[in-house]
Amino acid sequence: MQKNKNDEFYTEILMALNNYIGNKLNIPVADLSREKITEVLNKKQVDANSTAKLVSTLETSEYAKYAPGAVSGDLQLVYKNTVDLITDLEEQLNKKV
Repeated sequence: MQKNKNDEFYTEILMALNNYIGNKLNIPVADLSREKITEVLNKKQVDANSTAKLVSTLETSEYAKYAPGAVSGDLQLVYKNTVDLITDLEEQLNKKV
């Protein structure tokens, strides 16, 4: 982020979110799909807005990974929004335990 390497930044965001979701929801990496993530979050009663933000962030990061240079924006804002998203998911998922 500090070196303004968008492609590498979005790849790291994608990896971090996939690892977090896979570990938190006990979904094997091979089964990590938008549909499976949405299904599990719905079962755990995570609000639809948070689920939509997660899917959108995953899609944007994946797009940036496979289409380098196609996605631009304020990396600091993307980072902050990703941290906020994970914090929000943690709060919701921990309440459901």
